[in-house]
Amino acid sequence: MAESLLQPVGEKTLEEVGDEYFDELFVRSFFQPHSTNDKTFVMHDLVHDLAMIYAGEFCFRAEEHENAVEIDIKARHLSHNATGNYPISKLLGVCDRVEHTRTFLEINLSPNIPFDMENTPCILLSKLKRLRALSFKCFPLESLPDSIGELIHLRYLDLSGTYIVTLPESLGNLYNLQTLKLIGCEKLKMLPDGMQNLVNLRHLDIRATCLREMPKGMSKLKSLQFLSDFVVGKHEENKIKELGALANLRKSISIDKLENVVDSSEAWEARMFDKDGIDSLKLIWSSNKSRDGVFAFGVKKKDAADSQIERDILDKLQPHSNLKEVEISGYRGTTFPDWLGNSSYHNITTLTLQHCKKCSVLPSFGQLPSLKHLTISDFKSLKTVGAEFYKGGSCLETPFPVLETYILLN
Repeated sequence: MAESLLQPVGEKTLEEVGDEYFDELFVRSFFQPHSTNDKTFVMHDLVHDLAMIYAGEFCFRAEEHENAVEIDIKARHLSHNATGNYPISKLLGVCDRVEHTRTFLEINLSPNIPFDMENTPCILLSKLKRLRALSFKCFPLESLPDSIGELIHLRYLDLSGTYIVTLPESLGNLYNLQTLKLIGCEKLKMLPDGMQNLVNLRHLDIRATCLREMPKGMSKLKSLQFLSDFVVGKHEENKIKELGALANLRKSISIDKLENVVDSSEAWEARMFDKDGIDSLKLIWSSNKSRDGVFAFGVKKKDAADSQIERDILDKLQPHSNLKEVEISGYRGTTFPDWLGNSSYHNITTLTLQHCKKCSVLPSFGQLPSLKHLTISDFKSLKTVGAEFYKGGSCLETPFPVLETYILLN
């Protein structure tokens, strides 16, 4: 997609076209499954050698210093293998010759591999202005140069596994950016306000970060196809209702810090019931916080009111019936809304409920026709599991018809 190799077909998204391309290449044995990792694909040695011959002078892989050919001025795609013995300094020294490069990927870099070229990002960004795809994955990088905003052709940026604390506001200048990966950036606390300018962004992956809240104006990113996490804020421009305008979200999403949702009308504005492309949903409340932000040791009447608010919020977060996986963590209501356990969710295969310490009654999960994996843990107020757990308003003759694993930890 970053190299504009995907050609739109009818109403299909670019992601769907890319999936079809990959499937076709797989059928033709260009790719094949990894022998031990079922989520990884590899190339056969012969196919790899053929691809290298075909790529010719347009691709340069900096791996072995000995007998390495000189980089060709026609090179458009560069990669540096951190496990090889090709000095990154040597590659940087010839960047002036390949200023038309479209791709730079650092591969196989990990924390146990020494890497002492701290000025590498600055040099690369100053010389390779026409980049479309850039990966600094696992770089020992604590900040990204402001000059990143000058790469106006950039479509793909991977900063996963870096030590970045903040991102420059100039990132908002990358109006062509389609993919931004920040997986495992554990020191990253905030995204820049300029994020709202990335109107062509389609894929934002912020898994395993520690964001305090989302930046303002996420509702402007209407091209988003994948958003791994949404951290609910307290301000008008980063509340949960910002999700309402993101109608094209697909695959999975985790909605965190739901304690910041004030009432059910805000939750309804997220319009989760409209998002038919979401098949995996996580709803997470931060533990041990009451609705007003203090620890929950209040009057019983107030507890009852809070519990009803929580139930109404979860009720209005009702997802589309296409859902396949659900996880709810930290929910503080005493009962669940009617949609959870309703047989209309005929696609749900995996269900996880944890840290719902006030819940005393379980929904009718026995009526979910496709449920295979059920986990319930840390329900401190649950004393008994009654008949309602198996049979609800549905007429399924046999509860849990296809259940394979059931874990109950209290």
